[in-house]
Amino acid sequence: MVKVSTNRFIEGGLMLSREVELCARRLRSKAFKSLEEIFNMAGRVAKGEIKYRRVNGKMVKVTLPEMQIWLRIAEQAAEAMKSLADNIDEKEIQTRLNNIEALLKEVARIHR
Repeated sequence: MVKVSTNRFIEGGLMLSREVELCARRLRSKAFKSLEEIFNMAGRVAKGEIKYRRVNGKMVKVTLPEMQIWLRIAEQAAEAMKSLADNIDEKEIQTRLNNIEALLKEVARIHR
């Protein structure tokens, strides 16, 4: 008969659980900071604090439709931050990030 110590697995499982929690907390913090940067920049553009942006090496005035898109970007970033603060719902956050990416592409197409 082979002796197997279950204590090793119990202690290892508890350590793994703590490690996963710590990694998730770090990931949540990093994602929150990135979303906060997007939110702040989008808010500044939407409020008209940033009047020009660089397109193909030229400074181009930010238009009203662009400001409206940036407002939607800020909204999506805020919703993603709220989801992240409440809990990590990976699907919802990914949906918000995809929406932000699509809106950023829409802004980029305006001056092409």
